[in-house]
Amino acid sequence: MKTKTCILAMLLAVGLSNSQAQDSWTQKADFGGGVRGGAVGFSIGSKGYVGTGGNDTESLFKDFWEFDPIANTWTQKADFGGTARVGAASFSIGSKGYIGTGSHAPNAFRKDFWEYDPTTNTWTQKADFGGDSRSTAIGFSIGAKGYIGTGINGGCCPLIYLKDVWEYDPTTNTWTQKADCGGGLRGGAVGFTIGSKGYIGTGGDGNIAYKDFWEFDPIANTWTQKADFGGTARSEAAGFSIGSKGYIGTGYDGTFLNDFWEYDSTANSWTQKANFGGTERYDIIFGFSISGKGYTGTGFSQNGYQKDFWEYTPATAQASWIELAPTGGPPSPRAIYVAVYDPATNRMTIHGGTDGTNALSDAWVLSNADGTESSSPTWTKLLPANPLQRFGHSAVYDSSSNRMIVFGGFNSGQSFNDVWVLTNANGNGGNPERLQLTPSGGPPAVRQDHTAVYDSASNRMTIFGGYSGSVCFGDVWVLTSANGMETTRPSWIQLFPSGTQIPVRNGHTAVHDANSNRMIVFSGGCDVTLFNDVWVLTNANGLGGDPEWVGLVPNGTPPSPRYIPAAVYDPTTNRNGCLRRDRLLRHFQRHVGVDKREWCSR
Repeated sequence: MKTKTCILAMLLAVGLSNSQAQDSWTQKADFGGGVRGGAVGFSIGSKGYVGTGGNDTESLFKDFWEFDPIANTWTQKADFGGTARVGAASFSIGSKGYIGTGSHAPNAFRKDFWEYDPTTNTWTQKADFGGDSRSTAIGFSIGAKGYIGTGINGGCCPLIYLKDVWEYDPTTNTWTQKADCGGGLRGGAVGFTIGSKGYIGTGGDGNIAYKDFWEFDPIANTWTQKADFGGTARSEAAGFSIGSKGYIGTGYDGTFLNDFWEYDSTANSWTQKANFGGTERYDIIFGFSISGKGYTGTGFSQNGYQKDFWEYTPATAQASWIELAPTGGPPSPRAIYVAVYDPATNRMTIHGGTDGTNALSDAWVLSNADGTESSSPTWTKLLPANPLQRFGHSAVYDSSSNRMIVFGGFNSGQSFNDVWVLTNANGNGGNPERLQLTPSGGPPAVRQDHTAVYDSASNRMTIFGGYSGSVCFGDVWVLTSANGMETTRPSWIQLFPSGTQIPVRNGHTAVHDANSNRMIVFSGGCDVTLFNDVWVLTNANGLGGDPEWVGLVPNGTPPSPRYIPAAVYDPTTNRNGCLRRDRLLRHFQRHVGVDKREWCSR
């Protein structure tokens, strides 16, 4: 169901689990390659990449480094494939990064263009940039296309400033000239992407610094002037985007700067935010975002070239819907499918569902699933052997083994109680494979529209409720060794919780709090009865004591009763978010949604 995608992305993007102060900068590990300015940077998945540039000893670089924000470490990768240079342009599309243009000596400009594959750690030369050779151009990507434009070329007397913009198609390896950027000729501008639009602003022409700001619509091939940048006119600033907001800061307006500003594309307005955490500087020229955080660093200050690197945490925003525009695919329209999420790679995997006539068996991975990275979200189809055709099943994800564990479901008049594992479920690590587990004990009765939660510490999956086609269930079962990788055979164990018993149901939601080992259940129904109640099952994985059902009575006006909503849980703030389906779906007479757009709320 689409609601699973949306509400999960909402909680990730809002940052309810973020323990750091909002609208703040945090210093991270220094850039691994040493002091420099004029470097390039982009993000691919959950990693950032920085390379090239130069420093005050007039050394130019071609080294290339990967940043892991979770480990806060830098790892040197294969050197950039072209000559050492400064002032290049870069962007990422899907799982690939791109670097081109720049200068390798005073007034010696480049137009070669290179693709980086992080999986193989290799560089491949692609078609030369379509315009004239240049330096200090901007780069960004929209969907499956990349864009480079503006910049400087020519000799020293004088330099020639540019405003042409070119589109790169990696599928055909071709460049196409697009409409010139609005405003004047410029170099040292900032560019980034918000949703399906590109943005360019600031920069200068050698005599005048700019603060105008322009939006590019790639479908209409038009530029529209937006509200001027909120700070002073400047060049060689840093910029990045996070969700629906863009950020520009640092730079040079005759003085070194460290102010930082946020652009709201919906309101077309600028708001000053916390100053950049390091010293005033310019010549950073790169910025990127990973999982709702912005990153930038290096550059030139009054103390010379720098190598410090900083993470920006934006202020918590009011919830709003942001439509994603993934490349690849998309999967066909469907309902009643399953989805799991890998926070380490920011990838969502979906499987199965129904198109209203037939059960589906395909599996897809969406990269940059929360929409907070600088690269575009991308759909990739997985092709495991032994396709599993069903809907109304459950799925949980074990991040340590990269396995999705599936139980039950329905197809062709039959409900199931089998257990399957999808290996390499996030699309990384090798070809995915579907394996059937053969647990001892039980098994639970065949069912659909039940729920399952997973405790990674004990490798146990807990299922509750569901519907057989004629009977609603209220039983609870635990599957041990659930990921199928332990030497001990998986085993079904039925739990018999004490306390007031929860009414039987299906089409409900369930989430698990690993800290307290509690399963939290909301809503659902049976026959013509719908619920909006909340229940907690203690010791939900069958360990730590006897399980017990506890009915909660929350304050406030409750959500209305509903069937097959979606819910996610934030363990840091102990919050459960749910979202209602737009229609009541009872048993097999289901209205199947045909909207295959992806939406995220933040």
